[in-house]
Amino acid sequence: MTTRLPIAPERIADTLPLTNDERHYLLDVLRLGDGAEIEVFDGLGGRYLARLSLVNGALSLGERLAELENASGVSLAPALIKNDRLDWVVEKATELGAMRVLPLQCDNCVVRLDGNKGGQRQARWQKIAQAASRQCGRAFIPEVTAPARLESVLERARDAGELAIVLFEREVEQSFSDLVRSIDPKRQLLIVSGPEGGFREEEIAKARALGARTVSLGKRILRAETAPIAALAIAQALRGEM
Repeated sequence: MTTRLPIAPERIADTLPLTNDERHYLLDVLRLGDGAEIEVFDGLGGRYLARLSLVNGALSLGERLAELENASGVSLAPALIKNDRLDWVVEKATELGAMRVLPLQCDNCVVRLDGNKGGQRQARWQKIAQAASRQCGRAFIPEVTAPARLESVLERARDAGELAIVLFEREVEQSFSDLVRSIDPKRQLLIVSGPEGGFREEEIAKARALGARTVSLGKRILRAETAPIAALAIAQALRGEM
């Protein structure tokens, strides 16, 4: 299995000095030797074959490799849920090719992450996304934002031309799969899912007023961490990304 190392885009150069953490990971944890081949990726789709130089404490980068995927046009906005289960959602969303993950603070959320707590959790989620990208072979690392209110996230999606699709267990007329099939595959989507108690009717009304579409995932009531990942997998498959 090829060793992969994420490097910030601004650090990409023919000779790439290693940080102390990177040296520890490559030399002490993986025990790589001089001349070992490594795949470097910049989180924006760039991949490079590199060689480790113990003399210089650096990587020598080769030419950029062919891209393995296109930037996905599907982002995920899952509500905050209990017991760190959103960590799992971020990891699986990364593996499935999500472009961004935008955690939501909804009315029925038991978890409340405001101020410093929200920033600390965001940093943790971003590290999880980075590790998941390294493990699954992606050259893209999805951006994970700090928790925000539903209305704010939907307003930004509308202004950016994204179609927001809200998973709503009481929707009876529109199925998620049928809606995704009817949309141009080039259109950017934002899949929105609620907390354990679901969305309140007032939130659904606001979402519809902001141009979001409400859909059903089927007859079963899925757990708050299962629904967004199931929807993302369905969307990626229908859009030819899986």
